[in-house]
Amino acid sequence: MHCEQVHIDLASGALGGLNASDEAAVADHLRECVPCRTEYAGFVAVVRRLATVMPHELEPDGRPVPDPVPDPTGAIEAVRRERTEW
Repeated sequence: MHCEQVHIDLASGALGGLNASDEAAVADHLRECVPCRTEYAGFVAVVRRLATVMPHELEPDGRPVPDPVPDPTGAIEAVRRERTEW
């Protein structure tokens, strides 16, 4: 598998959206390709961050927000800050 082919599947793979065959092919490629492995690690970091970054945990009056929603922009910015530390 070539980088161009794998590139299409990296984000899907980070989200767990590949079938077993495609997942195995991507994993094989990532073992050999440092640039693709680095890019994949970035996608995984964003996915993990999206699951945890909340825009507001408390209302202005101090009450907890009942169902906070993930903040994709905040997650992406947090990952970018972390990547500069790598």
